[in-house]
Amino acid sequence: QQELQDLRKQCRIWDNVSSSEVEKLKAESQLLNSQLAQRSSELSTLRQQLTEAESERDRALQEKQQVPADRDKLLSQMQEFSSLQQQLAAATAAAASASTAAAGWEEKFMKERAVRRHLHEQLQVLRGNIRVLCRVRPPLLPSPTKSNSIMPNGLSGGSNSSSCISFPLEGLLAVHDFSTARQREFEFDAVFAPSATQEQVFEEVSPLVRSCADGYNVCIFAYGQTGSGKTYTMEGPHDNPGINTRALQELFSIAAEEVDRSWSFSVGMIEIYNEAVHDLLAMAAAPAAAGAQNLDVSGLPAGELPANMDRVQNLVWRKVSNVQEV
Repeated sequence: QQELQDLRKQCRIWDNVSSSEVEKLKAESQLLNSQLAQRSSELSTLRQQLTEAESERDRALQEKQQVPADRDKLLSQMQEFSSLQQQLAAATAAAASASTAAAGWEEKFMKERAVRRHLHEQLQVLRGNIRVLCRVRPPLLPSPTKSNSIMPNGLSGGSNSSSCISFPLEGLLAVHDFSTARQREFEFDAVFAPSATQEQVFEEVSPLVRSCADGYNVCIFAYGQTGSGKTYTMEGPHDNPGINTRALQELFSIAAEEVDRSWSFSVGMIEIYNEAVHDLLAMAAAPAAAGAQNLDVSGLPAGELPANMDRVQNLVWRKVSNVQEV
């Protein structure tokens, strides 16, 4: 169609009788140059399209060559996925079996723990619900010339003829009166020589901490004259704590291990002075108001005391969660 139009234009140029031959040749030359430029542009476009077609063909050939590799890769992935599914099924079955076994072991553990607690309390009853222990402190100023000095005997590494204290048997304490050559013996549930450490003393009473954790009422206190070592035994220095701190550490350790139980700790502190009971925590909060206030202690037996009634009425209790807060 385009070529026919070009021929018509060329014929109209030569059919024009008013133009000279030279003018006709110039007009025909311009027409041919225009047609040549148009054909060159069309040729350039066709070459570009050919290049793109060849590139598309090469890309299609590469994709065609890649299809087998992709197919093999897909098949391999499908096999891996199938293997993973099998492994997941096996792991799920193993987890279910382990969960069932764990539930069984947990049930056995709970039963064993209940039996252990029962046996533990039976042992405590056999040892005595009330036990009296004796701890002999070292002398403040050892003097070999004084016959009444309390000094370690053979159990602590040597003998001394001037020592008035000896430990013949376990749980037995002998006091010697050199002036009359008489000896008196005192029997306790346990006796600790001056060489006994804080750890050894606490080891003797530590089962009571377990009883406390199991829900039994427990009381540990020190009794003795001034300077006999009560504060050292119960509190002790910071680097060598006594029963109080060690018992609290043991109690919080039990609570941390037995996470299947719900634990709540509260602390109260009272002082009995001149037959009056004072709340030290209340006095610390408001000394002027609480200093003169005496607390009433219920005299009901343990079995008759209501569950929601405190032994000491209106006693201040503070929630704690670790030894530092205590």
